[in-house]
Amino acid sequence: MRSQTGDLIEKRAHAVKAKYDEILPKNDERITESVRSSVEMFSSIFTKAPAVIAVLAEPYTAIIDKVLSQTSHSHSDINKLRNYPDIQTMGAAIGNLLLAATDLGYGACWQTGAMVAKEELSKLIGIKEPFSLIAFVAVGKPIVK
Repeated sequence: MRSQTGDLIEKRAHAVKAKYDEILPKNDERITESVRSSVEMFSSIFTKAPAVIAVLAEPYTAIIDKVLSQTSHSHSDINKLRNYPDIQTMGAAIGNLLLAATDLGYGACWQTGAMVAKEELSKLIGIKEPFSLIAFVAVGKPIVK
């Protein structure tokens, strides 16, 4: 009998695979099948990790947003001009998480391939607004060869 955790892992992996089944071309060409297999494997490899951290973000509000209503620019306009500081902040946070895991003797992998099924994954793991799923970080003991 599978545990609830095992069932949840399988449901998350299935959600990712189903989304890629929608997105990727379907034909018998060798290259297509090779790409499909690789993408699905790398996007659901989190299922093999003993721990997976779901990285979440809240909507980004900058101090400049307080005066944007007095200009012809929107939050999106300014965010684009500033080269998406919200995304950069999340990347820096994940980078620090990876470094901390390594410092503690763990192996860790930043994964965004599964985010094609972001909506389905968010429902499965109970993420509610205003939070948004950004990435997974799989963590475990590295295999020493």
